[in-house]
Amino acid sequence: MKTENIPVSAFRFDATVSSIKKTDQTSNEAEISLLARSSQPIEHWFWGRIVHDMEGYSAKDKICLDYCHDENQIIGYSDIQDVGKEGLTLAGKLVSVIEGDRADIVIRQGAAGIPFEASIFFDEAVLEWIPENTTTEVNGFQFAGPGVIAREWRLRGCAVCPYGADGNTESQLADSSAFHFSWRGKPMPRKNSAEKLTAAHADQLEETKVEANAETNTEATASTETKEGGDESTPAEATETQVEEASQLSSDPRCELKRFMNRFGDADGAKFFADGLDWSTAQDKFIDKLCAERDAATKRAEDAESKLKQIGETVGEKESHKSGAFSTQKPTAAKSISEAKKLASTN
Repeated sequence: MKTENIPVSAFRFDATVSSIKKTDQTSNEAEISLLARSSQPIEHWFWGRIVHDMEGYSAKDKICLDYCHDENQIIGYSDIQDVGKEGLTLAGKLVSVIEGDRADIVIRQGAAGIPFEASIFFDEAVLEWIPENTTTEVNGFQFAGPGVIAREWRLRGCAVCPYGADGNTESQLADSSAFHFSWRGKPMPRKNSAEKLTAAHADQLEETKVEANAETNTEATASTETKEGGDESTPAEATETQVEEASQLSSDPRCELKRFMNRFGDADGAKFFADGLDWSTAQDKFIDKLCAERDAATKRAEDAESKLKQIGETVGEKESHKSGAFSTQKPTAAKSISEAKKLASTN
């Protein structure tokens, strides 16, 4: 199978937010459900006509929900995934950990009826190009070429956003890394925007490589190597080499450590990186930590409320006994003058 590197944004697909429902007025959570990917083909800005094979879907049991594909704004999670005739549906919760954070804003706006959209992103794909005048079966129907079938694909996460994923254009290409995937059989022909985007992406990655090399006082080389027979490499071959070199740059441990610390904070980011966690596992641990902190805060608030209630009940009982003592106590009668003086002196 032929492998390629393609801009990350090409692996983003529009999804539909079915509902955002707040559990109650005081809750910091809201239930969310989404149609993450239809079982039918769609027209995509990069791939053209494409359909995802639901039998090739995979994901972790719990995936992150973020805001506008910003890994620094995790707003919830999905722990329910269902593949059916309609396609892939997700359900989970939006969770606010601090009043006024992005999750809190989305929960309030969604409950108020603001129509959010969504966008999924996936990787580790095996794609199949279906040429013109060729048909094949996928999701229980016949798919006619030309088009692409994602035969195997792993869902990495889902973003809640105002406008979905199709706002991407050639001029908006700004990905700093590329996803890896494989073609099953003959690859898709490079045409129009796909060809331009790949070339633009390769140029951008090469610029990133040169800048990084300058920062580490390493001389950047961009010369074109000559083949053994004396023939110079073609522009297409040079582009593939640039993408490969730039992809190697993205694996620099220092860059990855900085990414972890920017996302999870200095302490947690450094620990997750030192423990050798991958990005998805680190996100899961971070979400679990935030949920544990929220549960602990809720428990402390409940304990404090319980203690206040007990104090109130105790104070009420003492006041009741005190007032009762004054109302029921009978005065003691003196039997003699000397006893009366003694009672008077004690009072």
